[in-house]
Amino acid sequence: MFKLSLFSKVMLILIGVVITYSLIIVSFVIPKVNNNIQMLQEKNAKEVLDKISTITKNVHLDLKNYKEDSLEKHKKRLVSVMDTLSSTLDSLSKSEQYDQKKFGLKATEIIKKTRYDTDGYFWINDFEPKMIMHPFTPSLDGKSLKDFKDPNGVYLFNEMVSTVQKNQNGFVYYSWPKPDEVKPQPKISYVKLFKKFNWIIGTGVYIDDIQKEINLRKDKLKIQLNKIVAKTQIGKTGYSFIFNHDGDIVAHPNDNMKGVNLKKVPFPNSNKTFFEKLIQASNNKNVYLSYNWDKPNDKGNYIYKKIAWVEYVPELDWYIGSTIYLDDFEELSKETISFIIMISFATLILAILGSFFFFRHLLKPIKDLSTFSSQVTKGDYSIRSIIKRDDEIGKLSSDFNTMVDTIEHHIDNLKQNVQTEVDKNRKNELQLLEQSKMASMGDMIGNIAHQWRQPLSVISTASTGIIFKKKMNLLKDDEIESMCNHINENAQYLSKTIDTFMDFLKEKKELQEVIIQERVNKALDIVKTSLINHHIKLINTIDDVEPIKVKLILGELSQVIINIINNAKDVLIDENIQNGWVKVELEKFDDKVIITIQDNGGGIPEDVLPRIFEPYFTTKHKSQGTGLGLHMSYQIITESLNGKLYVKNSENGAKFFIELPLEL
Repeated sequence: MFKLSLFSKVMLILIGVVITYSLIIVSFVIPKVNNNIQMLQEKNAKEVLDKISTITKNVHLDLKNYKEDSLEKHKKRLVSVMDTLSSTLDSLSKSEQYDQKKFGLKATEIIKKTRYDTDGYFWINDFEPKMIMHPFTPSLDGKSLKDFKDPNGVYLFNEMVSTVQKNQNGFVYYSWPKPDEVKPQPKISYVKLFKKFNWIIGTGVYIDDIQKEINLRKDKLKIQLNKIVAKTQIGKTGYSFIFNHDGDIVAHPNDNMKGVNLKKVPFPNSNKTFFEKLIQASNNKNVYLSYNWDKPNDKGNYIYKKIAWVEYVPELDWYIGSTIYLDDFEELSKETISFIIMISFATLILAILGSFFFFRHLLKPIKDLSTFSSQVTKGDYSIRSIIKRDDEIGKLSSDFNTMVDTIEHHIDNLKQNVQTEVDKNRKNELQLLEQSKMASMGDMIGNIAHQWRQPLSVISTASTGIIFKKKMNLLKDDEIESMCNHINENAQYLSKTIDTFMDFLKEKKELQEVIIQERVNKALDIVKTSLINHHIKLINTIDDVEPIKVKLILGELSQVIINIINNAKDVLIDENIQNGWVKVELEKFDDKVIITIQDNGGGIPEDVLPRIFEPYFTTKHKSQGTGLGLHMSYQIITESLNGKLYVKNSENGAKFFIELPLEL
């Protein structure tokens, strides 16, 4: 398996962190940035809308204040000219050259001819009310004004009388034609009591004159507002605009839109106009209107998608729109994301390079210690670390040297202990082998006894018969010859048996190529008589298989087969199995041969099965077994013959498997 160095692992982890960081940026940060940019753009557009709205309201407030100031200024002007006229009349009344009648005529003449500003004049009426003098409408002179009212139904002269009666002076609002004009115009007049003749002298100013001044002021403010709107930019190309309740554009950065009435501009893909859609959008400040429009740098080309927010300013009856192109969202997002990616990439590269040099410097002592450790594992206990530092790595270096010293000391002791144990184990193995040989010899003698018992009985019977008949003078010559031949045949059998056992004991412990069936049959010849004497049937099917050549050490396989069959015999005898049998089978595979030895003794207990090949482990009584037979058999098969020996329980009893390679 391919192994990575610690430095490589650290760098891989760092690269993994970088990749994870990049995935997080792509999966979470960038979408979040896109969303935040859009939210910021929308917020900016709304803030611009609020800003323009505030400026517009300030314009309205300015106009309102200007109107009030202008009105107040004109009022003061009226009071001033009235006071001047009053002072003139008062001075004249004190002159002794005029009697009261002449003074009245003189005062009337002065008032009639007095003018101020462009079209300012005075008139006189009494408390009836009746017109005493009007410089531009002499037809009213001497006439009652009690039922006189303006187009709006205001009884203006009655109002003048009422005001003077209450405060001796005051202001009255009404409509009156300008000099040389017929159509009445809104007017504010200042009336004051002239006590000497109980007159009401009045003078006024036309509201439209004030309004002209206000309109001039309004036009100047509109110009300033247009400049502000033109300079106000949302995103890169977004802008603001203003239109009134009639649909006319009040302020717009695009010159093409000046003079355009939005009520006449159809909304794309709709039967409504832009004015209707914008008015509808103004009902909810948080809802935007989507549409196609042109750009200031591409005027007249209405293909760009954009959105707009609209706010109504009731003070001026104006509508303020704040609009931005969707392209700005995407472009700003791309620029921001590109910048983030560039900064992140540069930061990551610097982090990787910095980490590379940092970890290489940090891990070099650890790598050196790893190299020293490898040399120690290869047996070089003379190696020592030369790293001297005041940190944890320096402590690790010192501990490493201490550890190697300790290991070297323990290894020296261990070598001595191992040699002692080896000598002891070799002695134990020799004792174990001797015990096994003695046990095998006992089994062998038992088998010889079983083989010899019948022939010896025949020889004994024949010799006893000869002696008996000789004493009784009943022995005939032909009987002597027959009995001697019988004795000789059995003696030959005994000799053959001795030869079989001698061959088994004298087999050389060397590797030879043999026919496996021949070796198994020789082993079976040794134990079959013992099986027959105990009424145990031997079932041998190995000759049903074609001869198989294998290489093995002679004698050792026979010893294993005899040990296993003797154990099977003992089980069948101990369990008092009727019709007991032992079955030997042979099966060949591509690279191995398997010999199976099975009995019908009921099998081995499951709790005993895993320990069956352990030394000194036996299920027999101590007087009957040493626990070495199967252990030595296992050692022979696995170590000498390079095979396998294992056992399983079949439905009848234990089944041993001897697995041998075809080529040792």
